[in-house]
Amino acid sequence: MPKIRFLDDALISKIAAGEVIERPSSVVKELIENSLDANAHAISVSIEDGGRARITVTDDGEGMDEEDCKLCIGRHATSKLRTQADLFSIGTLGFRGEALASIAAIADMTITSRIRSSPEATIVRVSRGQATTQKAGAPTGTEITIQSLFSHTPARKKYLKSASTEAAMVADVVTRFALFYPQHHFQLFHNNHCLLNTSPANEWIERIADLYGHDLAKGLLPVYHQQDKYTIRGFVSKPALTRQDRRCQHLAVNARWVKSKVVSDAIQTAYGRLLFHDRYPLFILQIDLPFQQVDVNVHPTKKEVRFLEEQKLCDLLVAAVSTTLQAYDLTPSTTIAADHIKPTPAAHFVPDTTRQETLSFVPEEETSFPFVIKGCIHDCFWIVEDEHGMMLVDQHAADERVNYETLASQFNTGGIAAQQLLEPVMITVPPHEVLLFSQKLPELEQFGFIVEAFGTNTLIVRSSPVVMGRQQTKDLLLDLVSELSHIETGRINEIKDNIIARMACRKSVKKGDKVEPREMYAIMKRLLRTKTPYTCPHGRPTMITLSEHDLEKKFKRCG
Repeated sequence: MPKIRFLDDALISKIAAGEVIERPSSVVKELIENSLDANAHAISVSIEDGGRARITVTDDGEGMDEEDCKLCIGRHATSKLRTQADLFSIGTLGFRGEALASIAAIADMTITSRIRSSPEATIVRVSRGQATTQKAGAPTGTEITIQSLFSHTPARKKYLKSASTEAAMVADVVTRFALFYPQHHFQLFHNNHCLLNTSPANEWIERIADLYGHDLAKGLLPVYHQQDKYTIRGFVSKPALTRQDRRCQHLAVNARWVKSKVVSDAIQTAYGRLLFHDRYPLFILQIDLPFQQVDVNVHPTKKEVRFLEEQKLCDLLVAAVSTTLQAYDLTPSTTIAADHIKPTPAAHFVPDTTRQETLSFVPEEETSFPFVIKGCIHDCFWIVEDEHGMMLVDQHAADERVNYETLASQFNTGGIAAQQLLEPVMITVPPHEVLLFSQKLPELEQFGFIVEAFGTNTLIVRSSPVVMGRQQTKDLLLDLVSELSHIETGRINEIKDNIIARMACRKSVKKGDKVEPREMYAIMKRLLRTKTPYTCPHGRPTMITLSEHDLEKKFKRCG
């Protein structure tokens, strides 16, 4: 008897569903794509328990007649492909005809749909492979409700995360669609609470500001580049506006949002040395190209694409972004109150003599640390003399080590010292990040932040670490939540060192900062008292030592 046999249809459907439907956000993505393909302009998504209990997507699209309602739940049933040639020239978001069949294989599904010319709607209910049909009144368009996701495959259900985490993933999907379809109306509800409600926008930048805030929108530069049959348009961030990961890099290819490391790397190349190490620019870009030049059938959930002329596209992206960056004044701006500006007549100008003040500095009252600050080179390296020779000290690395050990000590003894802000900081973030923040409030408090959600996409920061300034508070908080989002609640010790090191880095003096001699001495004294004074938290040396004997050998004063 042969060992190999054909699988039954029910098992085949469940295997196919495992490739297409990973979690509630996968269902929402597939259903919104179907709505957009049906020319919908208003799409509402409602979920319960993070989408695990119920998902409902309602649109005002063309709808389906009774026959199409019955056909759409079959495997590989689609209105979007006719021939093999169509597969290599796909202009719709959906095309395989797998989504509804895959969903029906793992959950109970109800489809209510009506076309404009029909006086009534068709309702199709599917449960465990059995479908029933009836007629009812309903507006033009389609509503699909999914209940008890993975109830037919309980082994898959146990891999879902908490309701708030799954809801955040759904919110991320809806936000991305809202981002690239600014003239459409999107709504998202979780447990009857509105998370997102966008009005159609006249300009793309208006939708970006609605979702991410006006401060972020002001930090974006418009990109437009057209060459041959390629069009690149959208926005990239000024070099001063970056993130520690690529989560704020959004790409759509022929109106389909996807992820592409090729595109991200090309844009990173365009920025070159304008960015700090391990920082990533923000971008929201739409690439339009002939359908034959891109293969969208390379990933089960259509999240990735493959470009026929990959190198050409990369060159165009580098050119487009480089041209934009060169066309704008990228000097960081600040605001100075008028009463702080005191003109100095040219006749009274005198040279800066602060560097002379650093020579041979040691406070008279200090004798416990036998070293002398002799000077500073390039506003970065201190020349320090001690009884054994000399040290060259990197001012940023030294201060970073001091601040790291101070913050680590505070964290390990009850939490980092916080200060209540006289004026709370308001931060606008998309809905999925509000949900992420809500999950991480206890961890944030350990790092000195007290944060509250306000509305659908605004956070209020009421307290922040004592060591941070106002702008640092906002930037650090966004980075911190990004770091925390990768771990489960209660496992903060796995990443606390990285977060504290980042806080220390932001707090510390930088290359180019003018440090007064007394402050240099104070930092050196604290540095030599730390547990590990010779490296910063990232492993770079804080100092290089040269003994008196080494110096004498270099100058050939001894053998």
